[in-house]
Order: sequence, then C-alpha cells, then structure tokens
Amino acid sequence: MNVKLIAGQEATRRNALDVTVRSLAYDHRLPDRVFEGAWEDFLFCESDRLFDAAFVNVVIQFLGCENSRVACLLNLDRTDLTRFEESGEAIFLDRSTTGAQYMNALEEGGPSRGWLYAVDRYVCCSDIGEWCIYCEKDNDIAVVALRQVSKRQDFECPLKQLGARPIEELIEGGAWPLFPFNQLVPSWREGLLMHYGR
Repeated sequence: MNVKLIAGQEATRRNALDVTVRSLAYDHRLPDRVFEGAWEDFLFCESDRLFDAAFVNVVIQFLGCENSRVACLLNLDRTDLTRFEESGEAIFLDRSTTGAQYMNALEEGGPSRGWLYAVDRYVCCSDIGEWCIYCEKDNDIAVVALRQVSKRQDFECPLKQLGARPIEELIEGGAWPLFPFNQLVPSWREGLLMHYGR
C-alpha cells in the first residue's frame, strides 16, 4: 500500500480506511448517489478546496467536532478495493498534520504521479465517520455528506471553510464564482437534485 503521509496509531488509521471504504459506492459517479449507507445531508463545493494547504485545517476541525482521531483521504482511481493492501493509495491526516506536510504528500511524484496534478476521484472520511467528502477533480466538484441533518450546525466551521452549500441553493442561486451550478446540463441537474436534494 502506498501511504503518502502517516499520522496516528496503526489501528486508528486502519479503522479510518475501513470507514472510508464502507462509506462509498465505489463504482458510482456523480450525478448518481455515490454514498453507501445512511446519509441525510449533502453540501457541495469545488474540488480544488481539497487540494490546498487550508484543507488540513478543515479536516482538523471536522476531527475536533466529532472527537475523532484521524482522517483517510483515498485516491479511488488508483485503488482496487478488492485487493487494497497491494494497490491502495491513501493519505492519513490527524491534528498534528501541517499544511506543508499535506502539500508535500500531494506533490510527491511530481506531475506524472502527484495527486495535486491528477484529475482522479477521491474520498475522505474519519475513523468515526459522521462526515464524508467525495470529490471528482475531472468535474471540479465535491460533495460533503453528513450522517444527520442535525450535525450541520456541529460542523458549521469546517463546512463554511469549504464553502459547502446545499445543491438547491447553488442551482437556484445563479452563477457561482468557481463552478457554474446554474448551467448544469439537465441530466446532471435532475440527478443531483434527486440524489442530494432535500
């Protein structure tokens, strides 16, 4: 397994990885529902928010809000979940991780291998799993899933840092500075509203 950044205890990292893998319908893509299990609330943001040093602070805030210890960011396009131990690529983040460490991990391998340059699919989740972020860099879109609608208030700070908002608000609110949600093709608009709307 190619672990780009190690943080936290081994068992906690393994648990975060297991929760992350179980949270996602691996073969699904947006605008379909990509999350497995019970998720009630969904908010959208630009995928670039996950590939910036400031994302470390977002993750640390998520960890603090749910009192979890470590988060796993998994590259789905470079991982075969049927034989993850040999093929998986993951970055683990905890409260001691710095933005510089994270950026170094994203840039590792340069333009040919670095996650910062690739347009892959990613998922990020903690060892507790009250939140999950799915990202498609090729579509410039990410979606944050929360287990319960009532948790949105608990996670207000990290969600605000991500600029995450409900899909209805983005579609009906007109042009968004970095992603034209108001210009989605009809199949995407209908799919996102059906799977992620209220």
